[in-house]
Amino acid sequence: MRAASGSGSEACRMGNLDCLGVTLAGCEEISGKIIREHVRNAGRPEAGVIAGGLKTSIAQAAWVNGTKAHALDYDGNSTAVLAVGGESHSSGKDVLLACVTGFDIEARTAMVCAKQQYDLGSHTTSTLGSVAAVHKMLDSGDSKTRIASGIVGSLTGGLTKDLGTVLKPLYAGNTARNGVVAARC
Repeated sequence: MRAASGSGSEACRMGNLDCLGVTLAGCEEISGKIIREHVRNAGRPEAGVIAGGLKTSIAQAAWVNGTKAHALDYDGNSTAVLAVGGESHSSGKDVLLACVTGFDIEARTAMVCAKQQYDLGSHTTSTLGSVAAVHKMLDSGDSKTRIASGIVGSLTGGLTKDLGTVLKPLYAGNTARNGVVAARC
């Protein structure tokens, strides 16, 4: 994201514009094309795929748009907020507030654990992304946001801390889904 001076909302507005621009550019990347085709007929038409000419479920739209945004190595956190915000008919102010919250939480989390994650071989984009922004958009509260953050960590491939919890079975489900996605791409 280019450096922006002024208020946090102005920086976030510029970040959202940058995200949209790199998402549009990512449409032409092979990863953007593959994932768009993968979800073409999947899910209820709840949210738009940026420059894809289709609507799909909110989760699928965020997945495709986030992939396109990151195809050129940009983190597509705004794409999740846009998918949720469109479905809930949120105002532009609500979208900006959610994005500012997400960027703030991501930056604070990265200062604490990004180096350790990289040192252990984990890509921080998979864990520092959109959960806080989406929860702000949905007004879910701190408790649900903390729980969702733990689930995001689990979705990256599994955490040994989850052994014996309700999250552990999710690993097999993710492996099955990821196997289908990989085989069909």
